[in-house]
Amino acid sequence: MNESLLKYKSVLALFFLFMFFGNSLRLIPMASAIGSINPLEVILHLYCLIILTVSMKEFRLFPKLLLLCYSFFVISYLFGSLRVHHLNFVAFTYNIRILLFFITSFAIGLSFKKIFSNNLKQVLDFFLFVFLANVAVAWMIYFIFPESAQLWSFLSLFGIIFNGDPHIHRLLGTLFDPNFFGNLLVLPILFSLYLFEKTNQKKYLLFFIILLLSELFTFSRSSVLGLSIGIFIYYLADIKMILLNQKIKFSLLFSTLALVGVFSALIYFFPEEIERLTERISSITDDDSAKFRLEDFMLAFNLLSQVDVLLFGIGFNFFTFFELTSSSSIDSSILSLLVTLGLPLFILVAISISLWFKNSRPETEEGRDFYNRTFINYLIVSMVICNFNNLLLYPFWFFTFFSIVFYLQLTEREEF
Repeated sequence: MNESLLKYKSVLALFFLFMFFGNSLRLIPMASAIGSINPLEVILHLYCLIILTVSMKEFRLFPKLLLLCYSFFVISYLFGSLRVHHLNFVAFTYNIRILLFFITSFAIGLSFKKIFSNNLKQVLDFFLFVFLANVAVAWMIYFIFPESAQLWSFLSLFGIIFNGDPHIHRLLGTLFDPNFFGNLLVLPILFSLYLFEKTNQKKYLLFFIILLLSELFTFSRSSVLGLSIGIFIYYLADIKMILLNQKIKFSLLFSTLALVGVFSALIYFFPEEIERLTERISSITDDDSAKFRLEDFMLAFNLLSQVDVLLFGIGFNFFTFFELTSSSSIDSSILSLLVTLGLPLFILVAISISLWFKNSRPETEEGRDFYNRTFINYLIVSMVICNFNNLLLYPFWFFTFFSIVFYLQLTEREEF
């Protein structure tokens, strides 16, 4: 086997293991504003750094816009250091981790390009394999440990201390969180729809059904909201075509029938689960979890109204600094970034990321179709559901989403 190809395959192998084991290996507590980091993430970061250092020619392709974007995080850190009058190690580690997020995602995207070339289908097949493996384990956990408290006790026997929330009959996956797991599952659901439409292979319809069923069993309100938005946006182009040309694609017909079939089967075979999901959505105003998130929203807006919170410094514990005790974080990626970066830097970060996304738009017709209906679709979904979970700096989301952007950009480079 080609030695160069082998090293990139090893990157994807490590990426697969990281996604597969999820949070189950969070054994090494590191100085970080978001808690402990599992050893596989550390290994993945270090290995990608080594690969890119050896392959300096490819490393030079790292987008300058992202270096500019990261400089805004550094500026935020420096302002935070001025506020607390010392170089806070926790915040420093957090900022280094953000840089590693970018670099590792680039290495994964580069590996996709090296191994699969311009074959987008194979890249999407890889992601479907990753998520279907996660789903298989998630269902095993679901049946063996129907109550998450039982799972936390079992993991403690092996020295894995994970004080997660008490979930009953919810699909957790190895992320041990039904909300984050459900948020991520929207992406492979869109991939399976896209691949079924392009290939008409029935296996992708089967994947769609399996993933859709798994999504619903997370009982995550934010995920159901994201899924609804994603499917609506995906079908919007087909709906327009039906109205204009009065033609219906077979793929659209089959996927719609599958969608109706899954919901009908759930209503018939699992009426209690459907009632439970409906109750979770309808009782949102009385739910403690929703109330806590509302309190965090209000707290974030109150902080943003204070002039002195601007440019506080990302990674710093502003709750301690401002003597706040209501929470340890703000459960909204956008509001959390706004509070810690400050509005000026947040706008600059958003602009640099947006320009980078724009530059990743493929030139081919097939690539543009994927980009508009699937990739940008999931970006919109993520922007909505990240207001309920800190999704945007979550490594499992970041590596998955950003590696796709890097891959799309690298396919347009003449160097390859």
